Amino acid sequence: MAFLFQVTAYFILGIFMDAVPAVIAIILILANTGLTFAQITMANTISRILSGNQTRVGMGIYMMGSFMAGAIGTSILGSVLDQGVQSKIIASSVQQHI
Repeated sequence: MAFLFQVTAYFILGIFMDAVPAVIAIILILANTGLTFAQITMANTISRILSGNQTRVGMGIYMMGSFMAGAIGTSILGSVLDQGVQSKIIASSVQQHI
């Protein structure tokens, strides 16, 4: 259910890409709420599947993986968005000089 919530929010974001930044922010908040629900569910599932001593190690590995995935994903997204902004700035400056 949480993943469906997240996918739906990103689909709506694709429809409203040219909307006011406040609308985009609200849609992103909804998408991240879906991600939070998914992370809570995954942590609960891992803690129930693993036995006593394995639970601590398993949760540590899960949290480390979650943290690293968030950091790497944010870096990649930032790089992609930054390249898009640079190309738009370069294109507009070239048109101004013509």
